[in-house]
Amino acid sequence: GWPARVPGAAFACDFSTASRWDFEPLDDDVFPAVALAREAGKSGGCMTAVYNAANEEAAEAFLQGRIRFPAIVRSVAKVLRAADQWAAEPATVDDVLDAQDWARDRARSAVEAEPAGSSSEDWAAG
Repeated sequence: GWPARVPGAAFACDFSTASRWDFEPLDDDVFPAVALAREAGKSGGCMTAVYNAANEEAAEAFLQGRIRFPAIVRSVAKVLRAADQWAAEPATVDDVLDAQDWARDRARSAVEAEPAGSSSEDWAAG
């Protein structure tokens, strides 16, 4: 299945026994999408809806082979940088839906500005 799995690469999780889980701080340079999500959450308002909608559009473009993997984060970042008007608290559900529609349109434009990708399997090539 996708993604390809390497047999025996990790032990299976057995949630019926006690286990210790250690969580380390995320490196924002290695995981920039998480840093963007945190930033959207701290900004408040509809920014998390903007982040999510932009991410969905960019990820779909990647899966269709239209952009390369690193372009997902670049596209989402472009949308968030232009989204200041959505940082206000929404008054209605329609406000959130409008923010999502706006973000999807902006993300499509950001994706179109990216160099063409090859395929979803070529994500590591950047």
